[in-house]
Amino acid sequence: MTELKKNIALVVITTIFTSPLTIIFIKNTNYNFTRSKYTIHKEDSLILANLNLRSDLALSQNQLKAKSDNFENEEEKQAVLTTVHDLERKILTRAKTFTELKVVVDNIQLTSPNFVNFPTIIPLKPGTYKRLSSQFGVREHPILKVTKFHQGLDISAPFGTIVYAPANGVVREVNENARGYGTKILIEHQFGFKTIFGHLSSCLVKTGDVVNVGQPIARVGSTGLSTGPHLHYEILKNDYKVNPIEFTRITERKLSTRL
Repeated sequence: MTELKKNIALVVITTIFTSPLTIIFIKNTNYNFTRSKYTIHKEDSLILANLNLRSDLALSQNQLKAKSDNFENEEEKQAVLTTVHDLERKILTRAKTFTELKVVVDNIQLTSPNFVNFPTIIPLKPGTYKRLSSQFGVREHPILKVTKFHQGLDISAPFGTIVYAPANGVVREVNENARGYGTKILIEHQFGFKTIFGHLSSCLVKTGDVVNVGQPIARVGSTGLSTGPHLHYEILKNDYKVNPIEFTRITERKLSTRL
């Protein structure tokens, strides 16, 4: 037993000086001394699996960029593309944080079949909105005058400005009297994503409608708790709010001609 403890201590000490990544692995590991070996939590297995997925995707994306049009034949190119798209889907589905999503969002091509199925664009056409009047994070509420966490992005725009679907999806809620939001729309997308649009003046879709990226869905208004015409925009991943700007800034350059 004493010898076993020494061996384990040696593994941990060696790990600290050789691989910072493995420290995370060791930290969450349970040791089964009765069998003289350690067992891995299911959660640890998922962490490592997700890291491997992101690593595999980065390698495949780099291969795609490096070869570009220099593949030996179309079959070879399609095989790499199929691998990339499959890995994208797996990561988009499993990811819980933007850090985990970043390898996809940073490098996804406009031609990827996955691109249109999760929210990657700002839902107002470039040139039609004025500014970002309030970002994601802690702020003083302009009406309630209390410090609250702002769970979305406020985009100042003229009354009646068209709001577009940021991805393909299904309209799950159209509510003309949602608390705080005023007139609100909720759209469900693939991979556990949802988007919310608030303070609308009118809705151009109804519950159950299937929508495509770039499709008009509403008009900017000032309903609910609002000090002036603007769009309140939220992105949820597995029902957790994430910062919309992290998506829109990264893909903005890809989408300058999308709408």
